[in-house]
Amino acid sequence: MTLVIANGSFILFATVGGILAMSYETVQTRYSIKEILPRLVVAFLCANASFLLTGKATASRLPATLFWIKTSLTDSA
Repeated sequence: MTLVIANGSFILFATVGGILAMSYETVQTRYSIKEILPRLVVAFLCANASFLLTGKATASRLPATLFWIKTSLTDSA
């Protein structure tokens, strides 16, 4: 679900970036498509990679965590 929210946010940012690029030198002169697009692509890749890496890290720690919980419950009983 969070991946859907993140990707939906990037669609919104891409739309805003497109509007800023279309209005370049008419409304403002600070951003151009050459500055917005690489940042948007890098942010998109980093956000999706972080979800992948976090999922892998969580999945690899899950058996150890379950073992720890099981031994903790049996030791305290």
